[in-house]
Amino acid sequence: MTGFAAIRFAQLLPYAAIVALGILVFAPLAFAAFRKARGTFLRAGFALLLLLALCGPELVKEQRTPQNDIVLVVSDASPSMGFDDRRKQAEGALASIKSQAAAIPGLEVREIAAGAAHGTSLPPEETRLMDAAASALADLPRGRMAGVVLITDGQVHDAPKDAAALGDIGPVHVLLAGGKDETDRRIALTGAPAYGMVGQDVEVGFSVSDTPKGPGIAAVRVLRDGELLKSLSLDTGREHRVFVPLIHAGRTLVTLECDGLPGEITTANNRTAFAVSGIRDRLKVLMVSGAPNPGERAWRNLLKSDPSVDLVHFTILRPPERPDPTPESELSLIQFPVQELFLEKTKDFDLIILDQYRPMSVMLPPYLANMADYVRGGGALMIDAGPDFAMPETLAETPLGPVLPGMPSGAPVAGPFVPRLTGLGARHPVTEGLDSGAPWGRWMRYLPVTPKNADILMEGGEGNAPLLLLARQEKGRVALLASDQIWLWARQYDGGGPHDELLRRLVHWLMKEPELEENDLRLSLAGNMLKLDMRSMEDGARQVEITSPSGKAQTVELAAEGGDGWASATLPADELGVWLAKEKGADGDARKSFVLVGSPAAPEMADVVSTDTRLAPLVAATGGGFVRLAGHPAPALRMMARARNYAGSGGQLGLRRNNAFAVSGISTAPLLPAWLLLALMLAAIASAWRKESR
Repeated sequence: MTGFAAIRFAQLLPYAAIVALGILVFAPLAFAAFRKARGTFLRAGFALLLLLALCGPELVKEQRTPQNDIVLVVSDASPSMGFDDRRKQAEGALASIKSQAAAIPGLEVREIAAGAAHGTSLPPEETRLMDAAASALADLPRGRMAGVVLITDGQVHDAPKDAAALGDIGPVHVLLAGGKDETDRRIALTGAPAYGMVGQDVEVGFSVSDTPKGPGIAAVRVLRDGELLKSLSLDTGREHRVFVPLIHAGRTLVTLECDGLPGEITTANNRTAFAVSGIRDRLKVLMVSGAPNPGERAWRNLLKSDPSVDLVHFTILRPPERPDPTPESELSLIQFPVQELFLEKTKDFDLIILDQYRPMSVMLPPYLANMADYVRGGGALMIDAGPDFAMPETLAETPLGPVLPGMPSGAPVAGPFVPRLTGLGARHPVTEGLDSGAPWGRWMRYLPVTPKNADILMEGGEGNAPLLLLARQEKGRVALLASDQIWLWARQYDGGGPHDELLRRLVHWLMKEPELEENDLRLSLAGNMLKLDMRSMEDGARQVEITSPSGKAQTVELAAEGGDGWASATLPADELGVWLAKEKGADGDARKSFVLVGSPAAPEMADVVSTDTRLAPLVAATGGGFVRLAGHPAPALRMMARARNYAGSGGQLGLRRNNAFAVSGISTAPLLPAWLLLALMLAAIASAWRKESR
């Protein structure tokens, strides 16, 4: 604590009128006396000084407490600081500054970190270092600011264009983490659609850039849902376009990745991705009913309720082999286009439904063989079997038989029974959860079948006879419903059942909707956590390898809980970019899933090379300086008087010394006693009056 003394006139205003009056009264006397004798003038002047003394001069003493100067240190904790050994350099520089500041009298350090994820937030997509600094400066007195030190790689996305906006905060120094001659290659999207039509191509624009810039060739791979689609060799530094076909409805993840440069700082930005939603234009469904029956109404109601479905439905009212003298012109307006439907345009349909159809001359063996090839090539076939399926002339004995999931094994069985899910059906996506509501109504008939490499989802009747069978045939899928009684559920007989949902899921599974895959691996983003969900039709634990955008891999073991076949796990999403989940132990048919954390064009990953260009205007305007930490010790701090340039030399950084203080107390005392001042004034007046009266 120090003292400070000063003189003030405490009664200046009350005595101002007296002083003015004294001047008016004594000025003529003083002027006359000056002409007669100098002594008279001096006495008049002395009297005037006494009048001024009546203004109350005081001696003021202040007790001052020196205030510490403050240096604000802002540490960059953004994702780009995790590359190479930047974070280690930053931590060493911070420790050195704090140690030096503790040894400098009157200097105080305020430290904040910026750019890290907080609470439930994801890693930031850009580094807002100056926003954090401005928030901290709002609570600090500007008169005590010695300066600001930024410890960063220079990739700051909110550097102010006008340094005056920050006010007088002292010099801004930047300690740069990272090497001076770093290299990096990055791939960035320039155009990516959010939606596309199934069966058509979507156009993707992208570019590959190198730092430092220069001509080069990059190997680029295009992946669709984790499967390699194209491999390209492209020039760097320019925009390219590629076309990606959409093969299914729903979400498709398109990933672009390129080979890295030798010694580049990171490969995290060598991959980018985006999700595109596939929309089916029109679903083309062909349904052939072998004879009028109540079940076809349930199928028609389901398919016609969807405006995106184009249904072509034929019901055979009179088989060609049945004798009937009625002319064909009176039975039908058009001739049944058998060859066109079952030979020429079969592949144009997304789904074929044979509803209680039995072999007849309408569909010759070549047509059925073509339908079997349609299934093997990726088509979808639904068999809604009726009593004719158990007859000697059955579809199972035609060229279509090899692709069917079951063979008839006896005559139709009549009698009420309640269908139920099998153990596999309880966890299969087609029937999972369908039995969680009200009890199902009874059916009255089923067809005994022998499964053939098929999944049995529903059973009922004597001996738990299979009712719903699903099978994969090469690239295609087939379903067999071994009963013609599902229409009873549609009529709400005996309470009914989930016929709409069951048939809807069947149709979607046959057409390969990703949400209805039996063995599925899903990696998704929930808040700031990655959620891993795995469905399996088999019991036992599964191991999944999770790979981060920077290439770090970890293994997660999943065990199914409950009877639905699902197992889940969560882990923090602490990196921006594309994460990969891959099932271990199944190299050939390993399930994969990708998820993109953050925006595909996140500035934080767009440019990761250490640089001083973004902060150079701010540093120059405040008189600060740059120091690169790689290969150099942390700079020395020194206090300086107010100056224009604090950059210093020899690795030193100057901080402003403000000599700030706080007044802790004030004491006052009269300069002269009031009675003495009054006596002197009266003596002066009397002397002047006596002199002038002679």
